[in-house]
Amino acid sequence: MKESHLIPRKWGNTLHYDFRHRVPADLVEYFGGKRQFQISLNNVSNNETILVSRYLRIYYSNYFQIFVLV
Repeated sequence: MKESHLIPRKWGNTLHYDFRHRVPADLVEYFGGKRQFQISLNNVSNNETILVSRYLRIYYSNYFQIFVLV
């Protein structure tokens, strides 16, 4: 998979992915110094990993835009 927001993780003999999204620089202070969010997609099937990660990417992009507008 060539999705830049998916990070492969090996757990024993199995491979699963983590979703990673960076916090915009101007909002890092608001989120307590966190520069990124990382969510395990361990329970998501390999067929749905890209679909779920794209949904999360859109969700977090919209979420950060709300803070910019406030």
